[in-house]
Amino acid sequence: MKIQNIKMRAPIGLVVFLIAVFCNNCRDNKPLTYESIHEAVQKGDLQDVKRHLNRGAALNSRDENGCTPLHIAAFYGQKEIAEFLISKGADINAVAPWIGTALTIAKEKIAESVTKQSQQNMIELLEKHGAKQ
Repeated sequence: MKIQNIKMRAPIGLVVFLIAVFCNNCRDNKPLTYESIHEAVQKGDLQDVKRHLNRGAALNSRDENGCTPLHIAAFYGQKEIAEFLISKGADINAVAPWIGTALTIAKEKIAESVTKQSQQNMIELLEKHGAKQ
């Protein structure tokens, strides 16, 4: 059996694009649970946070108060989501007007439902990654 030299006629980028568009098993087609990434963070829904990002939500998007998803995670003690956002490159020192950084929030303006231990875990996580107040 003779193997012939096959010339590629389509750029590899086009092939990858077509696979991504038409592969049903490659995409998460579930509907979003929450309207915004900020709301998904507040509710502690990591899978919905991932869906928002996969569908184009900005990692450092700002809500009406100027808070990023990381600010929201710090306020509500959502450590797992904060770790995920940081791993994706969230701006750990983003400053929200009148509020400060995520570390400021973790130290001062924590939601009432968050335990002191959860608050301390959040502070340690943010400081470990170089957060400033």
